[in-house]
Amino acid sequence: MDYKIRKTKLEDMKSVEDAHRRSILEICSNDYTLDQIEKFSGVKYSAEIWDNSVNNEYHIVVEVSGRVEGMCHAKLREDGDGEIVGVYFSKVIAGQGIGRDVVEMAFDYLDQFKPKNIILTGTLTAKPFYEKMGFVEVEKKKINCRGALLDCFKMEKHIND
Repeated sequence: MDYKIRKTKLEDMKSVEDAHRRSILEICSNDYTLDQIEKFSGVKYSAEIWDNSVNNEYHIVVEVSGRVEGMCHAKLREDGDGEIVGVYFSKVIAGQGIGRDVVEMAFDYLDQFKPKNIILTGTLTAKPFYEKMGFVEVEKKKINCRGALLDCFKMEKHIND
């Protein structure tokens, strides 16, 4: 498959929002109820938060034939830990090894800050992927996502001493 990984642009907001929504509908639907998926996929990005994350944090997209099919967003937290804020892929690119590549790119970005840990909150669907990437479950929790209670996992990866 021919794909391109590039830095996210401000004008990508609606395309990334669409890929995020498709990821939930196409990939997470086996692990959550229809009601949970409907609420979870009702994502609407805030322009202010979007501008800040694209301009000041690690934010990349994956394109196939000019269409955004996935994204990765990471940042350094105020407590000094790194955080994978979001990784979303549509069915077009899921399972192709691209997720591993973009998460490793996020690790490379975060490494400049020398965090002791990288944390994330993963869904039931994403947990096995993150475990393969070296993350361990710290806590199982319920996240309220637009009115849907989702089983999720706080996960972390220890990287620097």
